[in-house]
Amino acid sequence: MVKFSSPMIQDGVRRSDKSAENWDRNQPPGIRDRNQQTDIRDRNQKTDIRDRNQQTDIRDRNQQTDIRDRNQQTDIRDRTQHYGDVDPMQRMNRARIQKPQTRVLFQEGGLVNIVLSLSVVFYRHVILAFDVIVFIMKTIGEYFRLIYRSVNPRPLRAVIGDIVLVTGAGHGIGRQVAINLAALGAIVVCVDINDETARKTAAEIKDNGGISWAFQCDVSKKECVKKLGTLVREEVGNVTVLINNAGIMITKQFMKFTDQEIENTVNVNLMGQIWMVREFLPAMVTADRGSIVFMCGLPGHAGAPYMVPYSASKFAIRGMMESLYIELRQNYPGNKLHLMLVSPFIVETGMVKRHRIRFKTFMGTVDVHTAAETICNSLRRRAAIVFIPEIFYYFSNLVRMLPSKVQLLLTDFFDTGIDTFDE
Repeated sequence: MVKFSSPMIQDGVRRSDKSAENWDRNQPPGIRDRNQQTDIRDRNQKTDIRDRNQQTDIRDRNQQTDIRDRNQQTDIRDRTQHYGDVDPMQRMNRARIQKPQTRVLFQEGGLVNIVLSLSVVFYRHVILAFDVIVFIMKTIGEYFRLIYRSVNPRPLRAVIGDIVLVTGAGHGIGRQVAINLAALGAIVVCVDINDETARKTAAEIKDNGGISWAFQCDVSKKECVKKLGTLVREEVGNVTVLINNAGIMITKQFMKFTDQEIENTVNVNLMGQIWMVREFLPAMVTADRGSIVFMCGLPGHAGAPYMVPYSASKFAIRGMMESLYIELRQNYPGNKLHLMLVSPFIVETGMVKRHRIRFKTFMGTVDVHTAAETICNSLRRRAAIVFIPEIFYYFSNLVRMLPSKVQLLLTDFFDTGIDTFDE
């Protein structure tokens, strides 16, 4: 019996492919053929095993895919039962092929959703058109009202019995406004940092048959203002008219101001009015009745040289008045509170030491009596913005519409202002 061995293994030693090939050549032809057939059979067996393994892997993957698909279908069926969709597969296909905007319109509700969306858009456009029409009609009506009031001003309302508090009542505009309002029957509270001048004004009012009180107060200090408010409410009553007249003005080059002068200007002109308004406004809001007058000045509408701190404080006063008006209008619709901004040019109170005016007939100085009369009449007519002289109201608004270079050219042309004064 002939024993055949593998060409790769001979005598228990594994041979290389090349050695096996040489060994096969040295074998007899019959033996070599049988060895080749054995090798072919082995390779076929290995191929069959590999194919069966691959088929097993493919079958396993298909089974996993089927399990995953069944799980997905189960999840879809569960969600469908929860949300009430009749055909979940159709829902998935529709969501897969539709664009985002179309899905928003048709995903849930269909035609009903389209109708509702169009209805909302139409409603919004109708409301917008209505608001535009109302705005135009109100604007036209306001212009007609202004034209009518320019020909037929409002009647002067009575101030008899009103409690009027005037700061800076010891001299200048404040003193004359206090005297004029007392003559009209108002109860006047004279407030000044100088107790002596405040008492003199109150005494003059009483000599003329009026009713008046005098208090000393530094309006730049909130503690003093709080104390003043308590005394006035206890001795006189709730203030119905507040005239913020107290102020200081220093004219010099900006870099020559001392720190104390800048602080005093801002504290008196700006913070003084803020503290006074915070102290007496709540009672006016509660009673839904009252007037507040803010003293601004032309430097609060246009920057003025040699008056940088003063101009800055007056610009702030104008912003404060406008902001407070809008806030009260929004928080208390239909309220009867009255805010008035007064902007005089140059009033002969003694505060302005040196000034220059090129066209004196057009924009000259104003005496104290004229300024006080204008303020009192405007207060009684519930005016909002008052310029003294009145021509500056139109001139200021016109200049602001011009280019900045043209504004500077106009400033050079009119050559009007307040010069520096160093004591």
